[in-house]
Amino acid sequence: MLSESPLPIYVLDAQRSIVFANPSFGQWTGSDTKSWIGRICNYHTEGDRQDGDTQAAYLSPPPEVFLGKNIQGNVSCCGVDGQILTHRAQFIALSDQATTCPGVIAIVYPNPTATTDELSEHVPFIALADGESAASELHDQIRKLRQKEARFYALDRLVGNSSIMHHVRQQVNIAILSHANTLIWGPSGVGKQHIARTIHFGSRLVGSILPCDCALLDVELLKTTLTAFVRQLQVNRDECHSLLLLDVDRLSDVAQHELVEFVCSQHKPVRTLATSTESLTQLAERGQFRTDLALVLSPLAIGIPPLSKRQEDIPLLVQLLLEQLNSKGTKQLSGFTPEALDRLSILPWEKNVDQMLMVVEKCFEQSAGPYIELSDLPNEVRLASEAMIHAPRQAPSLSLDKILEGVERTYLERVLKWAKGNKTRAAEQLNWSRARLHRRLQQLDLEQPPDPDDDPVSFIPE
Repeated sequence: MLSESPLPIYVLDAQRSIVFANPSFGQWTGSDTKSWIGRICNYHTEGDRQDGDTQAAYLSPPPEVFLGKNIQGNVSCCGVDGQILTHRAQFIALSDQATTCPGVIAIVYPNPTATTDELSEHVPFIALADGESAASELHDQIRKLRQKEARFYALDRLVGNSSIMHHVRQQVNIAILSHANTLIWGPSGVGKQHIARTIHFGSRLVGSILPCDCALLDVELLKTTLTAFVRQLQVNRDECHSLLLLDVDRLSDVAQHELVEFVCSQHKPVRTLATSTESLTQLAERGQFRTDLALVLSPLAIGIPPLSKRQEDIPLLVQLLLEQLNSKGTKQLSGFTPEALDRLSILPWEKNVDQMLMVVEKCFEQSAGPYIELSDLPNEVRLASEAMIHAPRQAPSLSLDKILEGVERTYLERVLKWAKGNKTRAAEQLNWSRARLHRRLQQLDLEQPPDPDDDPVSFIPE
């Protein structure tokens, strides 16, 4: 019966391995159904889309299906023309008991306009709760983002919907296509080295990449490294090679002189990719870096902001890191509950993505699944977030002199208005001398032109 269905159908066992696929599935994927048997459908979006494991991951149901829930979701495959095809699918648990669920049947509906009611006519399903729906939506956003940018580079830590990250992705695309020397700068832990390698491996004629830790290089070691790199270039002349200068802002003055001579003398297809905690041109303006080397290394400069500047990207980032862990083993989690995401989103993340990865790894180990709950967050994370939620409000900075001056100013303005600008009448009303009123009006910048009734003699000081 399943073999005769016009809808693509495949079956997974309890280990998420494909054990059956009907002919319609083969037509949908444009491949032999036998080639899919045995592939493991882990719940992640990692890897190259041409890789078999990644293609199988595109067909993975959310982990909660194996807890006995019939739900809907999106699946994708690479069509015969190389385009990614994404459609709705229905996942049917073969048991309503999590401990005895032997597998899942997946039914794909290639009609992109199919509605939930039409899908429900075939098999009853359980709608996702708010937390489950949010995790599924984040998973789909990451997958769509990867599919959109796959022809340029693997996104990994470049996910995010913030305007800042949209701009960063555009800059990375330009760097990949232009083969220009590029500086990637920003605080520690934001993934600068990963971005540099992404730029290198995005080239069509990708060659070798030589990483150099500039904080450890003296001038002699730098010379030796560059000489060995030049010899390697002689072997592969037609490829695009990259010199990866890590923490180039920590390079000594003497080594900077050696490096600028090497870079400026090269006529071979060599590109420099440098990382720094700050813009090299700004360092040069303060006299902390060679100006000529700063200009040579940063025709393109990509600034990577800290997580504290793009908190709206945190839900996508933690979901991405979670799915990276899914891709490494048999344990599969769907995502984070809204309560856990709220706590993670308010943290300052001083060490940026590196710190976030350690936190997600701890959550992954502690969670029984399928979602990471608030209770699964490490103690230090929960305590830090609670401290931020219940942080005492700072008392407003008040100056008694300023307050009294404001009150006095308002009162004098009203008295002058009552006296119709006549300072003599105003002084009498205040029980002041006219000279005292005049001095105070000058101090408060409330002095007005003299009235016709003013007597010059009254300006004699007390």
